Amino acid sequence: MTNVPPNKPFPIAHDNAPSDVYIQLQNHFEQEIQSIAPLRVASRPSSSVHHVRVKLAQREFDLWIKTLNGPGGIESWKARQTLRDAAISEYFLASPHRDPRFRVPSVVMSIPETGTIVTRHEPGNRLQDRLKTIPLVPWRPVFVDDLAEAFFRAGEWLRHFQMITQDFRPSQHETQEPVPVKTLAFLLEQAVMRLTEAQAQGTLDFSLADMKHLEKGASNLRVVAKSDRPNSIIHGDFYPGNLLSAKDSMTGLDLSSNGFGSPLLDVGYFVFQTETFFARRAFRSSLHKTLVRGFLQGYGAPSSSDESWRHAPEFKAIRFALIASRILGFSGRGDANPLRQLERRKHARKLIQEAKNLVRA
Repeated sequence: MTNVPPNKPFPIAHDNAPSDVYIQLQNHFEQEIQSIAPLRVASRPSSSVHHVRVKLAQREFDLWIKTLNGPGGIESWKARQTLRDAAISEYFLASPHRDPRFRVPSVVMSIPETGTIVTRHEPGNRLQDRLKTIPLVPWRPVFVDDLAEAFFRAGEWLRHFQMITQDFRPSQHETQEPVPVKTLAFLLEQAVMRLTEAQAQGTLDFSLADMKHLEKGASNLRVVAKSDRPNSIIHGDFYPGNLLSAKDSMTGLDLSSNGFGSPLLDVGYFVFQTETFFARRAFRSSLHKTLVRGFLQGYGAPSSSDESWRHAPEFKAIRFALIASRILGFSGRGDANPLRQLERRKHARKLIQEAKNLVRA
């Protein structure tokens, strides 16, 4: 194990992580930490995450330490997200209506100025990791009954989370206004801005005629895309990688992308990410439909064998916005490899066509 001398900087800190995490942990537990062992470290452009084992005099336990990257300070974006992350988790865990089968990690402490939050470890396996065990090209039929049941419980988790947080809108800071509401109309306006930027860059097979068609379609969709469900907390990054499935529980992870608005945003995002995962896998039609159907049934959304939910205007709006974001991502990627450039343009073209089909009258 990695020994940590008293009053020394945290030994496994990311470049942007605070050096006083160790000291604050000692203060929280009101005793000296004997050692901290790093078990896993994941670094991404937006954040760094440390899974560590903390040993005290009488016990040891696992913690997760996440630090958002970017400029710090109490007025910064990562401070606002961290404050809301902690507030949402604590509100959810304190609810008298909470079902113990559906969890979020309990918050040990947070340091908003540096975008750091420390949470307890929860049991379970990530749904995304379970998806990865499905062969790319299965040589025999793949049975996903157990996985479909986990996806059903994922839908239940989301419905329960939204029910608990339906009337909760945390302030960014005690001196600031609550977070703005993200409506479907806002999502469509944002999508048009992203598509306009992608088309203007000129790196994709994306004509001005395509752009005008999409802009007109988004305007028509904005009129009919309305959700009659009450606003709630939005997870913001709700996909199989942020869910831990255990025998008797389902835990939602990483609320740092949180927001407030239409509860259907997380539903559409989960479905879109699941389908994207299967995009290059054989027999994806039968597999992803089974899993998506299980998720939607757990959530209580309309679902059937003909996927009629896809034709609902509110789901079209969400999918349109997600496609726009993906297209913009493809347009901004420079790569010296011509084959990769060609592949990205090919994928972007398929997405542009799908977006056009979505808004077709």
